[in-house]
Amino acid sequence: MLAVMSEKTIALVTGANKGIGYEIAAGLGALGWSVGVGARDEQRRKDAVAKLREAGAEARPRGQDEDTHAHG
Repeated sequence: MLAVMSEKTIALVTGANKGIGYEIAAGLGALGWSVGVGARDEQRRKDAVAKLREAGAEARPRGQDEDTHAHG
């Protein structure tokens, strides 16, 4: 029997700072998903996370800097 660790659904959306990527992140956030916001530009990534959070989404920044430090 498998134990359920979490009922939370998580998505990493690349290019989530603008356009279709942002709209996908916003839509998933509105459905209650936790969204990792991927974008190459750090400031645009931060801005998108702030905007998603203002709309009620659980959003976290994910980018090259975080990945480098996690494995570095």
